[in-house]
Amino acid sequence: MASIFKQMKDFIRDSWNEADEDSAAEQQATASAGTATNSSSQPSPATEANAGQPESEEAQAAQQTLERIARLHQAEIFACSLAAPFRASACYDWFSLFKSSRQDPDPNVVPFHLYSFGDSSALKQDQIDMLRQQQERSFGIEHNEDVLKIGKNFLSLTGISLPSLSNVEEMPSPLDGFTFDREDDGVNAWLVSAFASLLVTGTECNGLPKEQAVQILSELAPVVLRNYQDWEQYAFDFLKTDQLLGINKGRGAKLLHNTVESLGFKSGSPWVRYPLSTYRDMAA
Repeated sequence: MASIFKQMKDFIRDSWNEADEDSAAEQQATASAGTATNSSSQPSPATEANAGQPESEEAQAAQQTLERIARLHQAEIFACSLAAPFRASACYDWFSLFKSSRQDPDPNVVPFHLYSFGDSSALKQDQIDMLRQQQERSFGIEHNEDVLKIGKNFLSLTGISLPSLSNVEEMPSPLDGFTFDREDDGVNAWLVSAFASLLVTGTECNGLPKEQAVQILSELAPVVLRNYQDWEQYAFDFLKTDQLLGINKGRGAKLLHNTVESLGFKSGSPWVRYPLSTYRDMAA
């Protein structure tokens, strides 16, 4: 199975300076983060000179995004929250090679694609390209109909079966051969996140109807909510599994760890704005 951070590692490798590793990586990570968010936590002198107006515009844009998010259905936000580790990684949200100080220098960055899905026009072309590459390289999607077939395979590895997938033919996936630790109900955060990401991106790149994706992920909600008390526990299980699988190594593992950590404290993260307890009514 290809690393979900292969593109990131290739991007960094060409400019890596072994004599000054941290400095070179920091420059590259900063450049990538700027591309992904159109916002920099370390403004240039020119930006500082005009800091008042841009900050005001950014704050207004963030407020407008939050108003859009407030109109979304709870199940849609929950689906994106499950998929967030993979989705944030593919879209380069809060891209960093370095352990965070757990400070949020730019609270006005609110990635709408971490709350809503199914509308490719809301994504930049490079984000669509990265999500499509993730489907193909990481999850083995070759044809649109593979989304549900491979998705069912992911859940089978946890022992979970959902009514909406009962008539779907299962097919092999790149995860076959890996061993997964399971919670009491069979749930595993890494597989849940991979499954959710597969379906969420499937609506944007593979023609899966959004209503169908929401219905399937809503059926998964009670299992997730029975096994995890909060997003921190979910994140811990996700990272523990990723380390045991060894799919992402070296810088790739560091990038994934830092992305998941950012989801735990960045003010623009769906995990921060909507704690797992928000969805308790979906547990029935």
